[in-house]
Amino acid sequence: MTEKVYFTVKETDVKDFKTYLYERENAETTISKYSTDLRCFLKFLGNSREVDKARLLAYKEWLIERYAVSSVNSMLAALNQFLEFCGYAQLKVPVKKIRQ
Repeated sequence: MTEKVYFTVKETDVKDFKTYLYERENAETTISKYSTDLRCFLKFLGNSREVDKARLLAYKEWLIERYAVSSVNSMLAALNQFLEFCGYAQLKVPVKKIRQ
């Protein structure tokens, strides 16, 4: 039986992620975009900051209903970087395939 993987996002995680991006010498525009995308995710989570695969997939569907595929993929890329930074790479969400 597979153990359910989840974690709770803390404000310090968000702050530390932004510092990590800065130290990695990401462009200011990238840091700003990732921060905005992460705030969108936190708004989706609401008061409960608990994250698991089901909530991540629900977020992906929520994005798909509201944004163009390229925007969804960009927002998921930011989220996936955050998940990897927090040590939860196994929770990363696949990007949406763009139809040709």
